Amino acid sequence: MVIQIVKDIALENIEQHNLIEEFISKADGILVEYVDFSKNELAATIDALNTLLFSDDRPVAFDNVASFGEDTMNNSVRVYLHIYSAGKINQFKETVLDSEIVVFAKAETPTQYFSAAIPRIVMGVAPPNGIIICSTKVRVSGNGFTSASFGYRARRIGVDGFVIQGHNLSYRQSLVVNGHNYGTITQWRNSGNLDASFVMTNQRVELLTNRTTTVKTSFAQGEVLSKTGMTTGTTSGRVSAVNVTHAIPGGSSVTGTIRTDIYSANHDSGGVVFSATTSGAPSAIAGIVRGGVRGTSMYFVRADVINREFSLTMF
Repeated sequence: MVIQIVKDIALENIEQHNLIEEFISKADGILVEYVDFSKNELAATIDALNTLLFSDDRPVAFDNVASFGEDTMNNSVRVYLHIYSAGKINQFKETVLDSEIVVFAKAETPTQYFSAAIPRIVMGVAPPNGIIICSTKVRVSGNGFTSASFGYRARRIGVDGFVIQGHNLSYRQSLVVNGHNYGTITQWRNSGNLDASFVMTNQRVELLTNRTTTVKTSFAQGEVLSKTGMTTGTTSGRVSAVNVTHAIPGGSSVTGTIRTDIYSANHDSGGVVFSATTSGAPSAIAGIVRGGVRGTSMYFVRADVINREFSLTMF
């Protein structure tokens, strides 16, 4: 475990600092790291950038921003630029924010949604006897030929349903697999802090896998998570940044996402992200896949935020 202490605070209160050092010296596996900025300062910087990003007079420099988020391990806010050059960095500093807390990095190839609005044959089994049997590899297709993965089941106002992504879908849309109507999107958003939909159905939803009803509420850089999507199956990786604002060129920007290096690809959108036990069994639902760059980065929307905003309960 690493405990970060802001240098200025430590110097202001030497007595308290010495007590902390004495306590840590007697504890195994705890390291102290002195940093320049507090967690609150990192979060405040993200809030300030989000305010500018979604303002009416949004600086043009944001057109070159792929994402930005808290890089806790390096005690900074990392901004990923599509065009990484001295000129573009200066443009950001002059028109958005010039701060020592912000560091810049080259973005991968433009991030994309991990679903596609193209006609394709959708594989799936119509639910027998009014029961929707959903593994996390079920492909869900709606009007407009969107193909994506199943997220997790949830309940709203006592009615069963399930969560999938919001992009390429719309409010009140019916989702159809192999000619069978699975339900209607009654909650939908692809802006602000959400890229998600809740599909309400009048049928019972059963899961073949991922039966946990626990929802993960905190995330840390370096921790291992897994996801299951219809294209790449179950893969695992580490969290690389938290509280990330993720922008899709030609699409929307969503705040508060988690950036990982989990391998994912097209049509994995909406797939469940989860923490797992040593045996691989899901221990908590973390969220659903949004997008990223295949083989390099994957961003997901947090389940606790989806459930709170849509008033969903787990079952």
